[in-house]
Amino acid sequence: MMPRRQWLGAGVLSAWFLITSLGHLAFSEWLLKARTWPLLGAFRMLDLLPYAGATLLLVIVASQIMQARQGTHRVATTSLWLLWLSAVCLIDRWLIYSLPEYLHYPQYALLAWLLAWFYDPQRHRLVIGPILFAATLLGVADEVLQYRWVTISYSNYLDYNDFLLNLVGASAGLLLYYGFQSTPGGATTCRHQHSLCGITGFGLLALCSVAVIGYSEYQRGSNHIDQPLQPIERASNSYGHWLRGPHRGRYYVLEPWLGTLIITGLGMIITLLPLSAAGKVDPRLPKEPQNI
Repeated sequence: MMPRRQWLGAGVLSAWFLITSLGHLAFSEWLLKARTWPLLGAFRMLDLLPYAGATLLLVIVASQIMQARQGTHRVATTSLWLLWLSAVCLIDRWLIYSLPEYLHYPQYALLAWLLAWFYDPQRHRLVIGPILFAATLLGVADEVLQYRWVTISYSNYLDYNDFLLNLVGASAGLLLYYGFQSTPGGATTCRHQHSLCGITGFGLLALCSVAVIGYSEYQRGSNHIDQPLQPIERASNSYGHWLRGPHRGRYYVLEPWLGTLIITGLGMIITLLPLSAAGKVDPRLPKEPQNI
């Protein structure tokens, strides 16, 4: 039977997921709404987003410095943070449509952090693989929900760019939770193997689904040849094209097959990288049972 803490975690995480998913459109409208305040004059909440982001970044950097001074695995954790920042910079350069898309990072970082806190409160298991896999599935479900129901008025395609943003955000949450910590690695092998199989299976299933959709639409007739992925692409010439955007002037829309390969490969890399540091066991920590 699942412990009470994990039942509570399931309830909190379900509420967080539903609120952020179903409230996406309302929150976007709140960001874009013009308003006037005595000291600020005319502005939108969107205009304050860079300042809020900079403040949050400073808080995170300060907390990580404090953890690094007292924790372990400083080189490994710092290296992982640098890799994460490199990924964010590449995404920013080519895949970001507008500044609010950066909100995917804290949204899924918090989701992953909560998952880890509820299911590994002592930080003894380093269950990065299972948590990353769960966060990835929730991120995909979130985007499908938005495309099919919540943001149907302006979503022109199922956004694989956002799938990637969600995954990168979740990895930041795991770094915040496990970074600079001493964790035993012996009991985690089975979980990580299962997670790798799950991530690989997800990638194969996604690729097969895209292939089936494309083939089915092609079989329907010549009117659909120019847009073979119509069920997940309302506007033609979206996938695999550079589109205009307010952030960098233009951004690239990942094709389903390319987006799936990137997400699957990156998920496997993120799952495997921390294991290199997991073998150093802090003798102060209790041993974990091997039948996890």
